[in-house]
Amino acid sequence: MYKYKRSILLSLVLIISLVFVTSSEAARVTREEFFSTLYDARGIELTVGDIRQGAKNAGAKLTSASDKTAACFKLGYVGMPITGVLITSAPSAGQLRSPITRIEAIRYIIQSLGLSFEAAVLSRLPPTFSDIAQLSAFERGCVAVAERMFPPLIDANDIAAKTFKPQNQLTRQELSRLTTNVRSACDNLLLDLDVSPVKGIIIKIHREGTFTGVPKWRINLYGFESENEAKTAAAQIEGIEGLEMKPNFTNYEWSLRGELLDDWRNVEKFYQILQKLNKHIAIVPSVINAEAENQPRYWVLATITPDEFGFRVLTPPMGITTLSAMSQMIRGSDIPILAVNAGYFTWTGKLRGYPIGTLVVDGELAGAPYLRRTTIGWGEDKSPIFGYPQWSQRIDLPYSHSETLDKINFYSSNIFFTAYTSIHRIPTPTPEIATTEIFVKDGRCVGKAYGGSIANKGDVIIAAYGAKALLLDNIRPGDPMNISFKLTPSDGDFNDWGSVTNAIQAGPMLVIDGEVNITSEGFNNNFVNSRHPRSAVGVDGNGNWMFFVGDGRNGTHSIGYSLNEIALIMRQFGANYALNLDGGGSSEILVKGQIFNWPSEGRERHISNAISVFNE
Repeated sequence: MYKYKRSILLSLVLIISLVFVTSSEAARVTREEFFSTLYDARGIELTVGDIRQGAKNAGAKLTSASDKTAACFKLGYVGMPITGVLITSAPSAGQLRSPITRIEAIRYIIQSLGLSFEAAVLSRLPPTFSDIAQLSAFERGCVAVAERMFPPLIDANDIAAKTFKPQNQLTRQELSRLTTNVRSACDNLLLDLDVSPVKGIIIKIHREGTFTGVPKWRINLYGFESENEAKTAAAQIEGIEGLEMKPNFTNYEWSLRGELLDDWRNVEKFYQILQKLNKHIAIVPSVINAEAENQPRYWVLATITPDEFGFRVLTPPMGITTLSAMSQMIRGSDIPILAVNAGYFTWTGKLRGYPIGTLVVDGELAGAPYLRRTTIGWGEDKSPIFGYPQWSQRIDLPYSHSETLDKINFYSSNIFFTAYTSIHRIPTPTPEIATTEIFVKDGRCVGKAYGGSIANKGDVIIAAYGAKALLLDNIRPGDPMNISFKLTPSDGDFNDWGSVTNAIQAGPMLVIDGEVNITSEGFNNNFVNSRHPRSAVGVDGNGNWMFFVGDGRNGTHSIGYSLNEIALIMRQFGANYALNLDGGGSSEILVKGQIFNWPSEGRERHISNAISVFNE
């Protein structure tokens, strides 16, 4: 009888154990199940033919968990984040049946919604949770986005408890809640938060919308020194199946431009292969239709209380006839807290170019006005003015009549009388025509040259070309040379341009007296009304400076803005006056050395100037 009872007891224990194990297994959410559910919740549909080439039912919708999982890999929900901030291996086939952790689930959802860049930016914020220090920076950024976005992906109880438990297995209850919120985010995603890098500066980060079409990506390679180097690299790549890249020459720079790819697994594979070439790799998602509504948008708006800060124009370290990345425009040890790209420019060679229009740097007039386009200027009081200054200038020659300059710090074949100041920094031109240069300091000639000169601080070089060179040929050291050039108001402009110590011409105006007021200022319809990356500067009713950067030309992150759209945003947040700056691939905002937007070329563009904010 004892043995019989013992046998029954053991059987009951075994049955209970089996029931417990079975229910435990059923409670687990495997990676494959999660990916299948994420595919359905995200709502971007592929067909069997997209997953399996040559399938008989190629046009059929995906139904199996394995096919939907493959679709998540293809669409870029899994694997390397598009920003390239972290290289991680996607789960292998053998791992798909294993339970998925909470941090994995959050990360894959963030990638599926096109929020990888936002995660990279927010990874710099102090964490809310006490138990995520061991995570990678990108994963911490995903958690930061997940708790701040609407609808939130992280439960309010977790936020209140300040523990996330990242390695815990995802429960079915959590999967259900996440699925509901992902579906909602596809229609109503909003990420809107304020950060303050230092007292007196508030940076608003805004992202809305998600991509709804099947994404495609382009890989570009930058950093080639010559056409031959680019062609050699293209020949090396030619043997890689599925990867097509052709040499491209844009803005005096050789690069390799890839064909569009529709499978993220290939993008990731090619990215790792191309790393061996030691060039800058940029992955750029394509835009299907920038004018469509309900597309992703991202912008950054910085508001600065001027009391504790100074505002300066930044120029390339090698002079204003060169171009450089904004991050390289450092003034000695005085590193800016914040900087935004500013004026337009033209390319004249590799890393060479000229600013277009008015430019005043630390009290030195470096560029003359161009057309009737708006200039922003400010002086010691740090109160910006907006208007149309004109260039008042005169040179009294000792043995001739007065002359007027064609340009300043600029030369072209139709320029015959110009001046160079110390901000030019590189040697003056040596064209194949008669050239005479006079060095002027304190109102007198202190030297003569015939091209290839550099102006010292406080010096001005007056240069004449062609027949005009004869006007300067008889001038000798010690001869009087009265030089005057400055900014003065034009008709209808009542600003005090004489007190301006920094100025940049851009345009057009966006907001005047608190109202949207856009005039074309000579820009074409596509520039004004189509959606592009944009930058702007403004001032609110309290005298606070405002800097705006809106990303564009990126199908999964931000499609761009028309001028009217950014004017409305600036006005919404209090702008009394606002001016459009150079945009496109130039648009960039730098905060404490970190880029807070995603430049449309996938890298910093070399530009001509910027407006910066410094501690005083």
